[in-house]
Amino acid sequence: MDYRNGWQSHLLMVKPVGDGNREEAKAVYDELVAWRRDGLHLDTPPFDDLVAKRVIPPDSKEDDFSIYLVRGKLSGDGAGLLALLDGWPKERNLHIAMFYINEGHQGIGYGSELIDAINIIGKQQQKRLSIRLHRVTTQPPTFFIKHGFEQREALAEDDAIYIKSFS
Repeated sequence: MDYRNGWQSHLLMVKPVGDGNREEAKAVYDELVAWRRDGLHLDTPPFDDLVAKRVIPPDSKEDDFSIYLVRGKLSGDGAGLLALLDGWPKERNLHIAMFYINEGHQGIGYGSELIDAINIIGKQQQKRLSIRLHRVTTQPPTFFIKHGFEQREALAEDDAIYIKSFS
């Protein structure tokens, strides 16, 4: 699966954020930021910095960072955002830099279908998947464990790196 141009699954349409959907992606992001203020602690940089790729680690390349708008396939509603960073922190790695499913779209299988697609990408490309859970996802650690990820490194009480390898 060539994920860079987006994909569709049974429940989802996943498209790169660009001129045609930037405002919709910003609205989804603003909903997420509002939810964050209500007690969910997420790392939410300014939307323009995110889209302009000013939030990537200094040892990565802009071309390797992709951000996607996640829509429900039946409703067409913006349901979340996904960001992937290819080749970071190591060449054979696909880092999940953001995995957000907004509050109104949780519990209906969107997160599972999205992570299943990422698993397919990782397996096809023989890449190790990684995610640092603290502040980059609306899903709990148990969600990623259920989908085959293992805790690799505990960084703080509520912060850890989880990985999944295909080798």
